[in-house]
Amino acid sequence: MREIGARQILVYMGHLYKDLKKKDKADYFSFVDPGNIPTCPIGTDGRDLSQHIADQLDAVCRDSICLIPYNTGYHWILTIVNEDKNMIYLLDSTSNRNRDDTWKTIVTNAVKMYNASKGISKGPGFKILTVCIVLIYEYMNW
Repeated sequence: MREIGARQILVYMGHLYKDLKKKDKADYFSFVDPGNIPTCPIGTDGRDLSQHIADQLDAVCRDSICLIPYNTGYHWILTIVNEDKNMIYLLDSTSNRNRDDTWKTIVTNAVKMYNASKGISKGPGFKILTVCIVLIYEYMNW
């Protein structure tokens, strides 16, 4: 098996966006380019990467769902930020219980930064889901 690269993820995101646009639901979703997110956190504590993600959230309209693909090294996970519910979902097809919490911390801090810029003091909730990405696409393919 060969590793899936950021280009393949971008093609998939483009296909998903096209389907959402056909169904007039594209305005409810935003996407973060996986090429802009390094596999290793920028800065000593990941603050730069958290700020980058907060800026991405700020660039989209409120009440949307932001999809953030992230490569942990040799494995892709999907992070979904539901701004309306102030909730972060981490979708991972492997039930890796030894997962590094660095990514969780970076994304949580990003949402906290975003919330603070909007005057929201409540921190986001966080759920880790072990699920196949194809099932998510089928679910969204309403």
